[in-house]
Amino acid sequence: MTNHRSRASGFLDTPVGQVMITVTGASLAAIDFVSGRSVGDVEENLVRRGIEPSPDELVLAAVAGELARYIAGELRTFTSQTDLTGISDFTRRVLAATAEIPYGETRTYGEIAQSIGSPGATQAVGNALGANPVPIVIPCHRVIRGDGRRGWWPS
Repeated sequence: MTNHRSRASGFLDTPVGQVMITVTGASLAAIDFVSGRSVGDVEENLVRRGIEPSPDELVLAAVAGELARYIAGELRTFTSQTDLTGISDFTRRVLAATAEIPYGETRTYGEIAQSIGSPGATQAVGNALGANPVPIVIPCHRVIRGDGRRGWWPS
């Protein structure tokens, strides 16, 4: 992992590309896939959320270590705290329900909508998951379309 600009952000190379990890205090605030995006674009999103990164190298290293172990298949449950500053109440509810999906299982967008008491909000659930600031840790990749395909995957 190498640091750029702020000591609060670090980069981790993964099998699916480089990710930028941002922490605030003792919490993970963002994991961003930087492929095709500039660091400035990623940082601009943090500013929109009202995130103030704080320089905690120990927290950054712990989060990066968990991510690396998860990607290597050595970790199934994250212990890192998350900072969801700037996220709407609806998105928080969607992310909380998504965080409960066990490793190796999936849920549909409709099932998530039902679980948060908004059965007609399937598309809104998809939009909320698209705004997930901490993918992988909150496993939006475990939410699929009703027909079994990934929602973000081209048809």
